[in-house]
Amino acid sequence: MQYSLTPTTRSSAAELTKVDVDGSFGPATLSAVKRFQYCDFLTVDGIVGPLTWEHLAAWAGSDIYVDDPCRP
Repeated sequence: MQYSLTPTTRSSAAELTKVDVDGSFGPATLSAVKRFQYCDFLTVDGIVGPLTWEHLAAWAGSDIYVDDPCRP
């Protein structure tokens, strides 16, 4: 999951948190999950359920990052 979130955090926006792929669901991963959910118009709850996984899989190999542009 952290690997899939990494492309979504590659942006010039200073508020994004870098997600290290370390196997730990810590504060940085939670922040990235919520940012991803917000930018992809999902329910922002920080839970990587089936719908979030589905959307992550769609974005994982994309050249277009979910937060570039992110909805205001």
